Amino acid sequence: MSKKVLVLKDKMDRAKLAGELQASGARITSDSGGKVVVIDVPDDKQEIVRKKLPKVQLLGLDQDIKKAAPKLDENEKLFVDALKLRTSPAYIEAKKARKPGSTPEEKEFFAGPHVIDEGQR
Repeated sequence: MSKKVLVLKDKMDRAKLAGELQASGARITSDSGGKVVVIDVPDDKQEIVRKKLPKVQLLGLDQDIKKAAPKLDENEKLFVDALKLRTSPAYIEAKKARKPGSTPEEKEFFAGPHVIDEGQR
């Protein structure tokens, strides 16, 4: 399976898109709600996706998505930026090394007086 980015020419019916992808052996993993959709697709099924959805660009995560699809709106550009960040090696490594409950926000949340002990009710 490979993660790929679909760039739609326009906002198409998501149910139809999901059905076409499922029939091709792919599945949606993330959706901008606009023209950018991230999918998991078996390597041997990528050509089927291209044929079933000829009006869609199928790009790799390593490609410059903004350059390949210059007509993205601001929300879609932010989605692409977030996608690039989440798939960067530095982020992936930091995420693996992070221990749940170790951030300052999590420590404050779990230590705060807002946590009610069931016996105090």
